[in-house]
Amino acid sequence: DFWQYPYTVLGREIPEWENKIKIELTQDFLASVRTKYVLGIDSFDAIVLRPITGIIEQFEKTKTNLLFNATVIDYPFVQRLFDYQTNLFGSQSIYHFLNAGAWIGKTDYCRYFFDDVVTMESEVVKLPDDNPHYAVSEQLRVQFAFCKNYPSVLIDWGCDVFQVLHSPKHYPEEFQ
Repeated sequence: DFWQYPYTVLGREIPEWENKIKIELTQDFLASVRTKYVLGIDSFDAIVLRPITGIIEQFEKTKTNLLFNATVIDYPFVQRLFDYQTNLFGSQSIYHFLNAGAWIGKTDYCRYFFDDVVTMESEVVKLPDDNPHYAVSEQLRVQFAFCKNYPSVLIDWGCDVFQVLHSPKHYPEEFQ
């Protein structure tokens, strides 16, 4: 509202919320998007701090198709996803884990990617069933699709576009 940009809120009408619902809602929404780029942001814990033109300029500098927010924690934890992301960006930044709550991408590629995310259900069902977060996590499905689609999909490990500040105990003292 502050920037006076048009936006769409997805999922308001869903009484029994699970995060993995975001995948289908995103797919459905992307089918109607007619802009070159699309930005997805979790609604309750995110704010936009610069004009959209600045966000797009930063995204274009990445020379990628889709860019996800980065965070310092890998959630929910799966060793091979942890290792993959740490090996890619861990030496460059403490912000080297994908956070599916904020992303920007080329609309056509986003359609492809989120269709691919749906196919990651087969990876999730292979995981041990001792973590209740696995079954409902959109984050896991997105992380598996990220691994498959890297480097067409990147993590904003330099926090040039996105900055997450939840879970302060994991951050450097100056951020706490």
